Amino acid sequence: MKMRRKVIQMKSSAKSKIIILISLGILFVLSPIINNSLNFNALNSINNLNDVNLTPSKISGRIHIDNNWTDAKAAGICTGDGTYSDPYVIEDLVIDGGGSGSCIWIENSIVYFKIQNCRLYNAIHSSYAAGINLWNASNGYVIDNQANDNGYIGINLIISNNNTILRNDACSQGIGIALQMSHNNLIKGNIFNKNSADASLASVGSDNNTILENSLNFNRRGIMLWFSSDNNVSRNFLNFNYNGIWIYEGCRRNTIYLNCLNNNSLTAFDEGGWSHWDNGSIGNYWSDYTGVDSDENGIGDTPYNITRSMYNSAVTNQDNFPLMECPLPVPVQGDMEDPIKSNAPSDFTVEYGYTGQSLSWTATDANPDTYWIELIGIAIVVASTPWSNNTPVVYNIPDGFSVGSYIYTVTFTDDYGNFITDSVDFTVVEDTTNPVITVSPNNFTVEVGYTEQSLSWTATDLNPDNYTIELQGTGIVAGPTEWTIGNAINYSIPNGFSPGVYIYTVNFTDDFGNSISNKVTVTIKAISGGAIPFELIIIALVIGGGGVIGVATLLLIIRKRKRIE
Repeated sequence: MKMRRKVIQMKSSAKSKIIILISLGILFVLSPIINNSLNFNALNSINNLNDVNLTPSKISGRIHIDNNWTDAKAAGICTGDGTYSDPYVIEDLVIDGGGSGSCIWIENSIVYFKIQNCRLYNAIHSSYAAGINLWNASNGYVIDNQANDNGYIGINLIISNNNTILRNDACSQGIGIALQMSHNNLIKGNIFNKNSADASLASVGSDNNTILENSLNFNRRGIMLWFSSDNNVSRNFLNFNYNGIWIYEGCRRNTIYLNCLNNNSLTAFDEGGWSHWDNGSIGNYWSDYTGVDSDENGIGDTPYNITRSMYNSAVTNQDNFPLMECPLPVPVQGDMEDPIKSNAPSDFTVEYGYTGQSLSWTATDANPDTYWIELIGIAIVVASTPWSNNTPVVYNIPDGFSVGSYIYTVTFTDDYGNFITDSVDFTVVEDTTNPVITVSPNNFTVEVGYTEQSLSWTATDLNPDNYTIELQGTGIVAGPTEWTIGNAINYSIPNGFSPGVYIYTVNFTDDFGNSISNKVTVTIKAISGGAIPFELIIIALVIGGGGVIGVATLLLIIRKRKRIE
């Protein structure tokens, strides 16, 4: 089941107004208002953080795709079909923006696409052009690219939602990445170093984004939020920036925790005071924190105060649980290998009414971190959970899904942001299997005058519905009545049938119209030699004095009345 998102249609005049509005906002907030006194040469002390092992294969001109992916594919710019399992892919390119526009510009797109392993530089100095520019574009994956040395922005998202920006290098320009009116994006494992504008990661009017495990070093400012709410800023490393994090006005309910703010000249500011600088139990590491940890639980005894701005020292917010040590390893050019999938389920189909279905994956990595499982288009069904090498990850599929196709995707990550995903199609089809009769009666014969004769059947099926019992030549004598798996269906044959052959047929059906029948023949015979009147029995007994003749006579009567199997 693939997700569908509505395309935001914009006329050219409206687009121009939005461009102007966003440009003015970004330029106003991010204008260089302070002198940068950082020693950028010190970056070498962090083991070449901005080196990414790219293997570009060819040089390309600038790319602009405005919802015309099929044309781009025909021109050899991309591969794929735009689906979740087979996205359009632009990869292994070197693009010089030439100072006249974005290197790669994707707009008005809702199909799945991926931009990976490209080197993009020298884009025009503008508030909306960039090395990679997504405008009104969703379902994108921007992975393992170098978007360095552009005029102003390395990676830019404008009115672009539900994208993943992973393990990119966006350094040595004005802004590493900008989110402008863009929501529900994942910004993870990227490197944003030596950017000179007032934010290396800037969020303007953007909500519900996850900013996770990024490295921001030697920038004028690390992270800036402005009119942005409900964002999660966690496990980021901010080192030797002039200012670490600045929350401007108009921000609500942002959660900032488990970040390492180390040796920043001005650590953090919060204009409005409506964000959370801890998650209720864990805060951030502040290298300028002067408190103590008397109980040695790793959390400072007193809060870390956060002031309004560099010009106003009034306390507006606090980290109530400051950490005594940095929770993150110093970023290094370490593990660059994705986890390896050693076992994965194949696509499979079950019938409606299935039970006990499960999925199992196994992966290996030198530094395993977490995994999560998503039912595409529905929800995350397993939140981020630690995993271990060669230990199967098992997920039990809930019973009761209706007929349809469902896609489960697992993502394994390691400590360095490398990841691998795998998807499996789980299809539920209509029940096409007939019920199965597990117990049924045999044909039998009785003599006339029988009593208390009955029939019994038992059946199983995933979706039992009704049963009927029919007497041939007469019609339905029982049902339709609901039946359940494993419970016997009993029918009492009426007494008094005359000699003859009687055929009973039971029919079990399920909810999808599948059925099974079973017939049983009941034969009723007249008593052999005719019936002996009871009076004659008495006379015989009297004459015989109850002797041998009487006993023989009684045995004969009993035998003739006995049911003949």
